[in-house]
Order: sequence, then C-alpha cells, then structure tokens
Amino acid sequence: IISMTKVAITELKRKIDMTKFSSMFTPDVKKVIHAIEKYGFEVRIVGGAVRDFMLGEIPRDVDLATDAEPDEIIYIFEQEKV
Repeated sequence: IISMTKVAITELKRKIDMTKFSSMFTPDVKKVIHAIEKYGFEVRIVGGAVRDFMLGEIPRDVDLATDAEPDEIIYIFEQEKV
C-alpha cells in the first residue's frame, strides 16, 4: 500500500487536468457511483483507468471498487434499475 502525504496529494491535484478527469464520468458511470453511494457505500476508481489517466490518456473503461458486498450490489442495482 502506497501512502501519500497531504502535500503530495495536493501537488498531484494541481497537476491533474480536471477536464480529462471529468471525462471518465460518463452518465452510466455517474449512475453506478450515485446508486452505490446513495446506500452509504464508498466507491473508488481503480485499475487501468487510474494508470491511463496518470499517463495522460483518457481511459477506455472504468473499473470501480466498493466496500459493498456482491449481494448488496445486486440489491442496489435492482432497486435503482442499474
């Protein structure tokens, strides 16, 4: 696990192109994230999307990680029509 200081995180945020970053959040990705967070769970972007973004590329797909269990995700998606 990599630990970053607040200074390092602040510096990284200054270097991020927010237009490109925002482009990862398509309407479908926003819908999934909103649905999971609505039920009180955390969601993080992980995997190749993070790598691609850090390399200055726009990710082709977005992988998400959450603290919700699989059965909770199924329930949420059924309730929210995702």
